[in-house]
Amino acid sequence: MTVLLHDRKTIFFRPMKTGGTTIRRALMDLKENNVNLKGRVTAPHTMLHHPWWIIKTYVGEEVWNEYHKISSVRNPWDMLVSLYFYDIQERTLTPDISFSSFVYSNSWFRVTASNMIFDEDKCIADDVIKLETINEDMKRVFNIDNSYHENNQNLNLNYRDMYDLDMVNHVRDMCYKEIEKFGYDFDTT
Repeated sequence: MTVLLHDRKTIFFRPMKTGGTTIRRALMDLKENNVNLKGRVTAPHTMLHHPWWIIKTYVGEEVWNEYHKISSVRNPWDMLVSLYFYDIQERTLTPDISFSSFVYSNSWFRVTASNMIFDEDKCIADDVIKLETINEDMKRVFNIDNSYHENNQNLNLNYRDMYDLDMVNHVRDMCYKEIEKFGYDFDTT
């Protein structure tokens, strides 16, 4: 979901499963002129997570060019495991679909940073908040103490256990933009 922070001349937009709900809530708690675009912008096949080109069309050229653009990111291998279980929980994916089938379906690509915050190989976001360092990044980017954020993932599951080498390489091929830009690696969270 996208938030326009008019007082700060900032647009916050994000891919799925990157801590965006936590960030959006913190931004909407600010006593500023903020607009949550949830339910206001519709775009086929993007759910409530809007890629940069949909947001640009919605806000217009002037606001887009004038405002600072912030997004959130997450290690793509970790993000996919989270998305897989989220989709099962939300019943958008049946539990009988294996994680491997999910990965190779590529249906998830539309909600990745590689698709949503890049124009070709150029990152559109002026700055990013990494889920792995969300509290520090929220302080740096927005001057917000976000120390209440807790990772609510299943702590008994290590995302690395879900992959075989071919799957690791497939995700690397699909998400090379965000992996290269933000320094992610399969073994790094």
